[in-house]
Amino acid sequence: MTTDADPLEPPDNNGEHLGRVVARAAVAAVPFLGGAALELYDGALREPLARRTAEWMQTVADKLREHEVRFTELGERADFITAMVQCARSAQGTHNEDKLTALRNAVVNVALNPDLADEETAYFLSLVDQLAPSEMRLLVYLSDPPAWVGRRGIHFPSWGMGGIATAIEFALPEFSGRRETYDLYGRDLYSRGLISTANFHTTVTGPSITESIGTHLGLRFVDFVSEAA
Repeated sequence: MTTDADPLEPPDNNGEHLGRVVARAAVAAVPFLGGAALELYDGALREPLARRTAEWMQTVADKLREHEVRFTELGERADFITAMVQCARSAQGTHNEDKLTALRNAVVNVALNPDLADEETAYFLSLVDQLAPSEMRLLVYLSDPPAWVGRRGIHFPSWGMGGIATAIEFALPEFSGRRETYDLYGRDLYSRGLISTANFHTTVTGPSITESIGTHLGLRFVDFVSEAA
């Protein structure tokens, strides 16, 4: 007698197998890499990459289960399969927890929102892969500065005048004294249409120092990489 698989449970075979397939295919697809590269992969990378992929995929499955998503139905959706494969490849290439979380959230949000536009989803998936973790944190902050500090239990000082940079260095200590870095990120985010200005050092009045400068596109991207409610 057979029993139907639980549609809320992921299939048994298994993140590690997919990890091996994705990683080995990536190595084999490079035409000038020969047997030595494959030997390096088999000897040093195969198991760690498979394990990394399996662990990341488990976090995706756990979140989808929390939302009672039917895994059997996801297998029929091309948009989800594309997102899962693309993000799994990206997950193999990073150990950064913020990046892994953003990749997980992106896949979950694709699963929960089948009506997302394909073109925008493709652009957002490329952004998740391309943006440095600290650049993504800067974007999340700039999209809603009061919410950022509120989640961390801190409060902005009462600035009379100043620049956006003043608040950036206060709210994100990792950027303190690193003007060149956050200016570079600001120009990049602006060129991608995610923030409305990259002029972080223009003097403005107090309330404007901590106002959102996220564009509509930027705000949608932040939602895309944020944990689904």
